[in-house]
Amino acid sequence: MLNRCLDRDYGYIECSVDVATYVDSKCSGRRRCQLALPDPVLDSWRRPCPRDLKAYLQVAYSCVKVQTGSGYCGSSQHAKVTQKHGFLSNAITEDTGLGSSNCPWLVEAEEGQHIVITLLYFAVWSDGTGGLPHQSSRESGLCHIYAYVEEEDTGSKVTLCGRETKESVVYTSETNRVVVQVPDPRLSNPPAYFLLRYEGTCQ
Repeated sequence: MLNRCLDRDYGYIECSVDVATYVDSKCSGRRRCQLALPDPVLDSWRRPCPRDLKAYLQVAYSCVKVQTGSGYCGSSQHAKVTQKHGFLSNAITEDTGLGSSNCPWLVEAEEGQHIVITLLYFAVWSDGTGGLPHQSSRESGLCHIYAYVEEEDTGSKVTLCGRETKESVVYTSETNRVVVQVPDPRLSNPPAYFLLRYEGTCQ
């Protein structure tokens, strides 16, 4: 129905755009977040919609249980994870210091297994046009470091950095025991949050 707000009859239209990656970069991996509306980036994605229609943001979320260890650094100066598979969060490092260089995570699988680490990286988002992804914390020529992985039994030390995909396998261990150090997210500007999913496998 035409009124003071609409100057034409649109009938039924399905007008929407997927903004999940951008909202991920603002909220996912955190315990809490704020997203002020109107948002200039979200407003720029309204191209499929007539300008005289009011845009709104529809959001759904789920909570993921992450490792908090025993809550303190043990005598080995490691924060030992309490589950054979799970998630490590740099938001926990930010809040408690667990997982930092002073108290890195110790992940152990069953004897004979390898540990597979998968990165869920929320600082990369697409602009909704099919173009190249944006990395919220990327600076030209620099690689964003999100973890250091060490296998004490082999002496292997690996720096994990720089991804332009949201989810990817980033490390497979040679042994069943790895030490994972996670930088504080506040060291990047703006802060970049992520999860590391770990699990033991016989492959």
